[in-house]
Amino acid sequence: MEDDFGESKILLETIWHWDAVKDSKDESVLVIDAHPDKPWILFTPSGSNVLQMWNYEDGKQVGSWRMPDGRSPDKVKFIVQKDWIVVQSMDCFKVYEFAVGKRLRHIEEWRSPTRRDNSPLALTVDRRSTHVLTGFRDGRVLLWDWGRKQGRIKTFKGHDEPVTCLAFHPRLSIFASAAGDVSIRVWNMEAHPISQSFCLYSHCGGPVHSMEFHSGLETTVLMTGHHGSTVKIWNYKKQRCVVELEGNNEESVSTFFHPHSPYVFSASKKGKVTIWRKSESNFELMAIAIHTGLSGQLYSMVPCRNFNEIIIGGNGEFKVLKVVAIRQDDAASVPALPGLEKEKEPVTAAAVTENTEAQLLPGL
Repeated sequence: MEDDFGESKILLETIWHWDAVKDSKDESVLVIDAHPDKPWILFTPSGSNVLQMWNYEDGKQVGSWRMPDGRSPDKVKFIVQKDWIVVQSMDCFKVYEFAVGKRLRHIEEWRSPTRRDNSPLALTVDRRSTHVLTGFRDGRVLLWDWGRKQGRIKTFKGHDEPVTCLAFHPRLSIFASAAGDVSIRVWNMEAHPISQSFCLYSHCGGPVHSMEFHSGLETTVLMTGHHGSTVKIWNYKKQRCVVELEGNNEESVSTFFHPHSPYVFSASKKGKVTIWRKSESNFELMAIAIHTGLSGQLYSMVPCRNFNEIIIGGNGEFKVLKVVAIRQDDAASVPALPGLEKEKEPVTAAAVTENTEAQLLPGL
């Protein structure tokens, strides 16, 4: 990958816009997950008991299902090895099988083994194994292995506050958990006793809303995004923060690494995306105040399967955005982010396509 970009601009190009508020007063917050292998987006408006799945490349609906228990999901995640989804509600996690034209089929239900009012707060799914992590109000983390019949539940104890965020390592048998006291623990899933872990403390910045291990060769790197504007990069083996990313002055709601290029994306509630680029020694702010064009607040951001597109969700709407870089010395060409193949133009669907331009930073 080239390090010399010359003078460049970053654009967020809207290629699909789903809007429920055009013809109604629906201002609910959309709960969103994107399939890592297929062009599917799964979502439900907050307060609704209906799940919808759309193909964001052709703009067509894949399916729609009413929740069998009539409840509104707090979170929904794909289990990609099966046509399954896991749904987090106010008191448990439920796994369903989905099929187009059929009702959701209940597979199983997961609850905390402790008191019944120990409500679930965090959920993440391992894309490469049969593991699902769940976090609870009492500080416990439960690891579920849906591929096993015996010994399928492990309990990890160590947090004194409710668990707010969870993340699997993409290559190693470890995971991270964050709690309301801003403590971050890294666990070895194979260690004995299983409660063995070490703790990182973020002494500044609010509770963690996003957490991700680096998927490349830098296997000791962990990133945390905090309520407020703080984004931190950790060397978790050395148990220290190596850099705090600056330049985002608004409350962030989602942060993630680009898996193929040295970028970090962070989205704020006010509908802006900040991008940092990793240099040999540090991270550089590449673009600031890239407006996404949502009509209201932004509540979620997830990468699409090709990672050259992102999905943002807000009040009753979501957008699929293509991230492109324009070289100043060749403004006629609009290549994809360096290090990625150029994508073909996707099909748009019942939406106004728009370009939102970033501010050009000196020296980039």
